[in-house]
Amino acid sequence: FGHIHTFPYSRRDGTRAVGMDGQLSQGVKKTRAEEVRKLSEKTKRAYRESLIGSELEVLVEKAEIQADGNISARGFSASYVPVQFLLSAGEGEGSESVESVQNRIFPVRIDALEVGGDPDLIGVPVVTI
Repeated sequence: FGHIHTFPYSRRDGTRAVGMDGQLSQGVKKTRAEEVRKLSEKTKRAYRESLIGSELEVLVEKAEIQADGNISARGFSASYVPVQFLLSAGEGEGSESVESVQNRIFPVRIDALEVGGDPDLIGVPVVTI
């Protein structure tokens, strides 16, 4: 799985489930939800690591100018995996502006994965000739 959304069941008045036998304690629900969250983090990382070396199309949602003048772009692949990459900014061939990058799809070669609980893929734009 790329992501598992986990939450424990909570009783809701007016539902059939509220009166069912075999209700679990809050402690058991909390423990089980935490186990699923840990498994989710493990499978999410493994899935994202499997994408290293591949080329993904990335729809850029956010772009900003960096101190060095380049553009840092962040967006999502078709399978909704977050991807970051850098583009050349300014004048000249192959350069971009923030406005020209946002809401655009770029082919990106995936080279790495961030460290952390919800890591972004890190890539470089594929040059098209």
